[in-house]
Amino acid sequence: MEVNKQIEIKTTYAKMLENNAPKRVTNISFKGAISKKVPPPRPFKLASESTTTNLAQSKIVNNARSKSTLPTLIINPANEEIKTSAMLKTALEGKIKLKDIQVEVLSCRPIQGNGIVVKTKTPEIREKLKTKIMNDLTLRDKCQVYIPKPRVPHIIIFDIPPQDGYQAAHENNFILQLKESNELTDQEIKVAFKKKGRGSLQNWILAMQPKHYQEIKHKRRLRCGFNSYHFKEFLEPLRCFGCYRFGHLKRNCRETKPTCTKCTANHDPKGCTKPHPICRNCVLYNKSTNLKVRADHMSNSNLCPMYLREIEFIAKHTIYG
Repeated sequence: MEVNKQIEIKTTYAKMLENNAPKRVTNISFKGAISKKVPPPRPFKLASESTTTNLAQSKIVNNARSKSTLPTLIINPANEEIKTSAMLKTALEGKIKLKDIQVEVLSCRPIQGNGIVVKTKTPEIREKLKTKIMNDLTLRDKCQVYIPKPRVPHIIIFDIPPQDGYQAAHENNFILQLKESNELTDQEIKVAFKKKGRGSLQNWILAMQPKHYQEIKHKRRLRCGFNSYHFKEFLEPLRCFGCYRFGHLKRNCRETKPTCTKCTANHDPKGCTKPHPICRNCVLYNKSTNLKVRADHMSNSNLCPMYLREIEFIAKHTIYG
């Protein structure tokens, strides 16, 4: 990760740490957890002032998500026969007995497009599982298997007017104009996905090679033919707006009832009567790590320490050149 990006992230976290100094919290409770009394914290100092003071807050910055750095295998359906991630997982389990091939899967979760992401202990185990799937004639027709490439920079371009007709042609023409108007080198740029913008407009997320990103990162707007568009780097983590946890979308969520953003119970937040908010992700993080980050904010807050940690992780694992 380039030096300026590291400085920017550290500055953001320094402000977050200062604003999220530990305070006394009692009887924190959330669905599925036992109420737990937390002792009063010691006097707060920034991590830069002391390497031993306020360990709970500074660990948010440096705590790598171990499972995310493990060898990863992406498995997607090869046709419309597989309609859900659960169906794909069942098909794999019906043909492959992990114990027989001495493969240990550390985690398996659903992803967008009815696929699954599998994490193993070593690259050798990952390769063994990939080979086994590809050599099975039945599974080879049902699924596609690949090892994910390192993440390249992404940008979000705001308020692009939609067009009727063949979308692939519209996207190709837009990218061609974008390259010509901004004198970008002839390297791949592709539309990763689109999000709803203002009114009927769309926000496009583009994935591009590091060289392209270096050429445009200091610009305020991107020209595209007679138009120009506001843009910025896209580092938004995958987040479920049902349970408000990270790593999956609402349509792949295993929880059947929505979670309140204010109190973590299973009800609509509009009818919540709790006087003060409490963040589900921070409470779960404190419980699993015995740390004491502040949880007195909404679960969908963009200032949540867990949300900022996800952003830092994405930036840290992006290739900038």
